[in-house]
Amino acid sequence: MSEDGKVYNKYFDKFKQINKYLEIFDKALDKIDTSKKIRILDFGCGKAYLTFAVYYYLKNIRKVDFYIEGLDLKEDVVNDLNRIKDALHYEEINFVCKDIKDYDKSDDIDIMLTLHACDIATDIALKKAVELNAALILSVPCCQKELFPKIKSDDLNGVLKHGILKERVAAIVTDSLRSLYLEKNGYKSEIIEFIDMDHTPKNLMIRAFKDKANPLAEEEYKRIKEIFGLKNIFIEG
Repeated sequence: MSEDGKVYNKYFDKFKQINKYLEIFDKALDKIDTSKKIRILDFGCGKAYLTFAVYYYLKNIRKVDFYIEGLDLKEDVVNDLNRIKDALHYEEINFVCKDIKDYDKSDDIDIMLTLHACDIATDIALKKAVELNAALILSVPCCQKELFPKIKSDDLNGVLKHGILKERVAAIVTDSLRSLYLEKNGYKSEIIEFIDMDHTPKNLMIRAFKDKANPLAEEEYKRIKEIFGLKNIFIEG
């Protein structure tokens, strides 16, 4: 923003995305126990637009007890973010340069956030969220590349022979399997439109709440893999 609070044109799409994310976060938070300290992990936080927005929202609007940790692989970015949060005296937040695969906390987390974690980074985050027993997962995937070269189906060759259509099918199948993965691991999962495509073509969000395992999810998961000839999927490893 400029000094008078006007959002620069080149950041307007990101501004809209963050605000829409907060709207969804606001409604989802009503299903979380906020009487205790909420522990939040923002994976692949990047420049932390979302992380700082969530901090402000929880601190100044919801006024709940919380702690946020942002993870990113770029050490210079993480150092800059920690300098910013220190200058702002944001005490309930910390940024760490670490791969989420190496993230090992003895305590469970309450909320896992991701915004446009690319390719299998979303799968890594979902697997870790399940491992850490997250009560709420809000994940906006980005470029899903893993399944594109793996998908094969003689029955659907008329569709899959077109690269652009195969890419879209691969993205849909990827997110469907991710949602089913969460369902068979004890979550109520749904895929929703995150924001209008005018602001980003990556506009789907996986929203999941800790629940009980869906007994049909395993069967549906296997059937999708069978239809598209899929084996050795990262999220299973």
